[in-house]
Amino acid sequence: MRCAENGTRYVRRCRWQSAAPGAWRLMCYPPLTTGRGCARPAAGRTAASLSRTLRRPARAGPCTRAADLCAAHPGARLARLRGMPRPDCPWPKVVSGLLALAASAAVLAVSSAQEELAAVKRSVPNLDRGAQHFETCAACHGPDGGGTRDGQVPRIGGQHVSVVQKQLLDYRHDRRWDLRMEHFADDHHLGDAQAVADVAAYIHQLEPSGPAGQGSGKNVDAGAALYAKRCSSCHGARAAGDDAHAIPRVAGQHYEYLRRQFYDAVDGRRPNFSPAHIRLLAQLEHDDIEAVADYLSRLPVGQAGKSAAGSEGGSAR
Repeated sequence: MRCAENGTRYVRRCRWQSAAPGAWRLMCYPPLTTGRGCARPAAGRTAASLSRTLRRPARAGPCTRAADLCAAHPGARLARLRGMPRPDCPWPKVVSGLLALAASAAVLAVSSAQEELAAVKRSVPNLDRGAQHFETCAACHGPDGGGTRDGQVPRIGGQHVSVVQKQLLDYRHDRRWDLRMEHFADDHHLGDAQAVADVAAYIHQLEPSGPAGQGSGKNVDAGAALYAKRCSSCHGARAAGDDAHAIPRVAGQHYEYLRRQFYDAVDGRRPNFSPAHIRLLAQLEHDDIEAVADYLSRLPVGQAGKSAAGSEGGSAR
């Protein structure tokens, strides 16, 4: 630009400033002149007229952020002004290192969980010790493991041993989220693999009394058809699950609990659900979810989900 008073060329100082989340404002300051001072820019252009708010698109990820940081690097700015080669920027290496570190931590966490699960399965359960551990659980789940009919606490009595073991370890290793369960499943309450094996075996032999919490009953037939088509191949015709493959028994589970787990899985709040399972649930509409959950809550539990579990010392329990 040139000065309206004396024609001197000048350079205006501008920089980006954050105006709001996702919004950036180009702020221009009084010019630095290349000759004599200039009080008024040509054509009446002022700093206020050049100030404007622009909304930038959301940044795609760490690689884009690294490029932005490099562009803002003081050495890069100076190199552009002087026409020199741009100096090496450390940010891509930093970001790559952090991503590699996070990936390594995830691999170690999975390995640790698998090792602990293997140790639990090798342990011979003792029902007497399991009963002692379950005293803490009974405060919420009830003495028979029946939970609450409003679905805030699930029915766990009679569940497969392998399922209970895996879910407890998932809470310990950040594969399933619930503040209460993460607290009571930690190694301060269940100190080792033996404790997990003991309480899982004790929960398995419990028999909850009374019916589960149920839905309105309007779409039970539709729920039965959907279950037979989408779910029975894994969970079984009577929703009894499979102890050998750690597939939970869902028959007789509380309606509201089942409904919440469907939504939690689709919304990403159940990390231990497989991608294939999540894709399957995502195909269900709101009415479909209510129908399937209501149908499952009305199925009799019986002994279909029971499996033999050896024990030490308390086998007669």
